[in-house]
Amino acid sequence: MSPVLSPELTDLIIDKLCHDEEALKNCALVCRLFLPRSQKHLFTTIDLEFPELKPSRRPHPATRLLEVLNPRLAYNIRDLRITDYTENFWDSNKNKCTDNTDNVLPLLFEQLHELQSFELSVAYDGETCHCLSDGLISALVKLFHRTRVAEVSIQGANGFPISLLAFHCPGIRRLDLRWSDSDAEHGEGEHVNPKEETTIEPLNLPASRESGSLEVLEIDDISCASIRKLYEAAKLPRSELTFSHLREIDLCGADIDSLKFISKVACDADESLERLVWDYLDMVGGQQCFQSDRMFFALPRCIRSLSLSFLHDYRDPPLHFQWLYSALEKNAECNNLQEMTLVLTFAAFPPNLDAGRNWEHSVPMLSQLDSILAGPQYQHLRRVTIYLDYASTYDDTFEARVSMLYMVVVTEMLWAKFPLLVGKGILSVE
Repeated sequence: MSPVLSPELTDLIIDKLCHDEEALKNCALVCRLFLPRSQKHLFTTIDLEFPELKPSRRPHPATRLLEVLNPRLAYNIRDLRITDYTENFWDSNKNKCTDNTDNVLPLLFEQLHELQSFELSVAYDGETCHCLSDGLISALVKLFHRTRVAEVSIQGANGFPISLLAFHCPGIRRLDLRWSDSDAEHGEGEHVNPKEETTIEPLNLPASRESGSLEVLEIDDISCASIRKLYEAAKLPRSELTFSHLREIDLCGADIDSLKFISKVACDADESLERLVWDYLDMVGGQQCFQSDRMFFALPRCIRSLSLSFLHDYRDPPLHFQWLYSALEKNAECNNLQEMTLVLTFAAFPPNLDAGRNWEHSVPMLSQLDSILAGPQYQHLRRVTIYLDYASTYDDTFEARVSMLYMVVVTEMLWAKFPLLVGKGILSVE
């Protein structure tokens, strides 16, 4: 009699292959015993990528999935990612967007009951209309409400009635609306039909048994208007979602209004906010928000992790270092900062690649930063990491302009500016 593996052992073996799609497909074809567990992993994450064709000229990417999907397979779907989505295009003859409604995705959404994360990114090109149809928006909100999905990312979708998330989606814990503008008008290089947020009234959905708390917020300058509307809606009595227990804010941008708004949000969540990520890479505006009369963006009091990305230009005063020192000084009396990451992207290189000129304007401020971070005010600090980024500015050409020796010298010079942190053994420069 041939030996037979127990179902528990078989499942364990297949689980080890959970990231190997080809192996899982082969296991599903071996025998019926292997099929359910293999399908569990194969259908955990569904990726739907839309081709670069107008909707009327291509099959819908979800059609084939719907043909094979049954309740058992749909139960396995935990993550749904839709990329390069296109529902409507700009009709140059009529000088407006087409008025199509996607009837396929709502059919897919209706079969999902255990979704944990959802991602939708609208295609970015000169012909795509970035507003979603009312029917698709309603289907999305119903999906989020029914599954209590925890992670939602909607990128590049303009005019989305964001307040519906506050009224019907208390399960959301992480929200990313980058590149989505609820106030978008016709802009250069893109076409959208202006849509007011009041286009869709709150849906007739049952109230949730308990409200929810947003924990992670990812925002940029473009999506600031959308997040502001959600923030205001969350304060209404009928809201089922609150901002007051945020744990992490991830901000990419340099717009003054965005910084003011994020400061307000951070203030509301002062006791719960643990991590702040600020990617300030404004190649056009320079360091305008670091001017002395605009240094209002304070660090949240209770954060444990701080990650900052700044442009560094040897020709300019180190306003970014001045702001950082000022912010650290304000928090010195009461803080719980444990780790700090600083990314410096070089905006220009000195003539003749004179490495010393990179820091000549920054020496006093770097000394002050070294003193405060290594001092007793930041006694919980365990790690400070500084990354020097040469590639972001020059892409494929920077290697031809900057030698490895130059980068080593620049790194060593910066390292020498922080003797106290070096002495404590908590500094890393890469």
